[in-house]
Amino acid sequence: RRTRRYADLCGVGLDAGALPTALPVQGDTDRLFQAIAAIIDNGIKFAGAGGHVTLAGAATAGMAEIRIGDTGPGV
Repeated sequence: RRTRRYADLCGVGLDAGALPTALPVQGDTDRLFQAIAAIIDNGIKFAGAGGHVTLAGAATAGMAEIRIGDTGPGV
């Protein structure tokens, strides 16, 4: 929700439709949220107004896989 509000303020589309309803992970919840939110925020920042950020996730071989992409210029 926090990143969606930021995306809306920046005029960036945010698509999280491909995320599974449950993606179990083991770790510090706050630190994991901070790390993932920082990457999403970076995508929003560099995608710019009119840009788009997509999120996808899956459980693969017992591991959580999270993919974040954006329409920004890249590294």
